[in-house]
Amino acid sequence: MTDPTYVYRDRDPRFEAFDGKPGSWPYYSTQLCATANKRDYGGIYKGTTVSASKAVSTAARLIEVSVRAQEHKDAIKLYDANSNAYTGLLLTISPKIDAGKVAFIILENAISTDFPDGDAKAAFDQLEARYIPKNAPTLVSLEKQFRECYLREGRDPLNWITMLQTIAMNMNRIIVAGKSDKSPQDIAIHIAATAPKEYETAVEAIEKTLKENATSIDLEDIKSLFQDRYSHLKKYKSLKRNESHTALAALEALNKEKAFAAWQQRPKGFKGTCNFCGRYRHKGVDCFKRKSNDGDKNQQQRLNRNSEANAGFVECQVIGRVSVVVI
Repeated sequence: MTDPTYVYRDRDPRFEAFDGKPGSWPYYSTQLCATANKRDYGGIYKGTTVSASKAVSTAARLIEVSVRAQEHKDAIKLYDANSNAYTGLLLTISPKIDAGKVAFIILENAISTDFPDGDAKAAFDQLEARYIPKNAPTLVSLEKQFRECYLREGRDPLNWITMLQTIAMNMNRIIVAGKSDKSPQDIAIHIAATAPKEYETAVEAIEKTLKENATSIDLEDIKSLFQDRYSHLKKYKSLKRNESHTALAALEALNKEKAFAAWQQRPKGFKGTCNFCGRYRHKGVDCFKRKSNDGDKNQQQRLNRNSEANAGFVECQVIGRVSVVVI
């Protein structure tokens, strides 16, 4: 029977499942090992603890508990630790996307005669080989990422510096003849060389430290410098935004006042009766009824003129081939 101390428990809900993307592996593997250390099987992944085989563990379980030697208890304990470590990998990889399915297949292939239920160490090593290739082309790609990693306007510098540290860490894992590791000084130089003008005071502090004592460079201190400046910039931009909104509101209020004053000063309407229709508040010259009547009169006059003109026309009748003019 499995020792209840080593039974795998559901993963911490704050522990993000691995999505099969290379960029996620450093974070996932760190969290995985930290969780495994809490549950006493972290050594399986690192290789500091060697698990007993299935056959050895099964043989030890057949021995009565009361007469088991320490080596038998250790064999059972180590095999259970391997099983829990392997289960931990299976349950923390997401097969919902194609990249995650690839990682899942790698796990399924980590099975051998000695470990028919899964070899956690072999699975972890294969995942690392897949997602952290340790060769020269990868190093070149990471170097390009490092050089092109800039702090964009309005972004949090803490995330930027952390990203630089992550890239540098991945570069340092690659073993290539003649390669030197990315040091904190290299990261500090990149930060000072590429930081926006808004962080000029923080850059000056970095340059001073590099000049006086480069070995004392502390990236955590640099993070604090940039974070303080970032907070100040956010507060300043917020105040400017509020001032802008206040000024805009004041301008809108002023425009409304001007519009109301202009409306009050508008020409007043005629306060009398029409001398044509007798109605109130308009003059005869503006009377709609008068204009309508004038329009009707004009139309009638045009019709009369047309009739008179038609009466003077010569009527021509054709009889056979002889035209007779009637006046």
